[in-house]
Amino acid sequence: NLKTNTNDINYEAIAGSKEVEVTIKATDDSPASQSSNFLITVQIVDVNETPYYTNINEVVRFADENIEYNFNKVEWTDTDEGDNPTLTHSGPGWLNISSEGQMTGIPETSDIGNNSFVLTISDGAINVQEEVNIEVRENLAPLFNSTSSIPQNIIVGCWNVNQELVDLSWYDPNNGTQNFAGNDVVSFSVDENVSWMNWSEDGKLFCYTAPENTDEGMSTVMIMLEDNRPNSSKATEYQFDLTVIANDAPVFSNLSSFPSEMNSGDTLSFNIDWVDPNEDQTTFNLTVGIGSNTYSTSQLSWISIDQSGLVTVIPGSNNNGDKTFTFSVSDECFTTQEQKSFTIQ
Repeated sequence: NLKTNTNDINYEAIAGSKEVEVTIKATDDSPASQSSNFLITVQIVDVNETPYYTNINEVVRFADENIEYNFNKVEWTDTDEGDNPTLTHSGPGWLNISSEGQMTGIPETSDIGNNSFVLTISDGAINVQEEVNIEVRENLAPLFNSTSSIPQNIIVGCWNVNQELVDLSWYDPNNGTQNFAGNDVVSFSVDENVSWMNWSEDGKLFCYTAPENTDEGMSTVMIMLEDNRPNSSKATEYQFDLTVIANDAPVFSNLSSFPSEMNSGDTLSFNIDWVDPNEDQTTFNLTVGIGSNTYSTSQLSWISIDQSGLVTVIPGSNNNGDKTFTFSVSDECFTTQEQKSFTIQ
């Protein structure tokens, strides 16, 4: 029996001739032995081997509605010398696959969902098929990050010219997803008829003018986002109401009766009265100007106030001189101030 030294012969690894000459010598066992040689030529024949893909797992398995898909490229090989397998495919219609394995195409709205197809490489005798699934993702509308910060009530006096009402932000759900090859650009717009309000393209709503009592009432505002996806742009709308609430500043009613002077060592107690036309909660305050400096009542030991409007002054002789009392009352939107000259002697 003739046996090879190894179980397998690699045809492609044999350099030069694919023929092997084997000389067989036969010798008898007689006392005067005789022998003879004969030559055998062994022809090594190639066996067709299966071609195979080398990067099928790298094929991008996601595509997006009306965004160009591209994969460069499906690759394969064949162990057999001289074989150059060809590539064919079974679809889908939107996907172009060249004979070299380049994959390109733009899926449409009707292609949304799973797209399954078969790639086939063939060396003419053996076919190798591989099923490939590409999910075509739908374009999704852009979304606001939050609308809860939009004010519902606008109280007159609380808002000034160019003051920002809200700074909105948003995102596009498609941007940043796995293997997304596009870049959806989002535009912001506002549909409104509010004379005192304006907006900017970066999402800011602001006071064009300070709202006044003549603007009292409710206005409906529609804010919109839209992406620029070709042939399938998506939009988001959000509607809300802005209500302007009329407001008037509180006014003092008896400051004209507040004394202009007192003697050191005496005690002055005076109840300041004021009225808020809207019956809003108010805050009363008093500051004292001495020369070029201004002090709160909490910084001075000889004067105090409370939120009922009671002003108590008990100066000593070292407090003599001219002062400026600044009375203020605020409803948190409007602040009314009045000054009185006051002398301690």
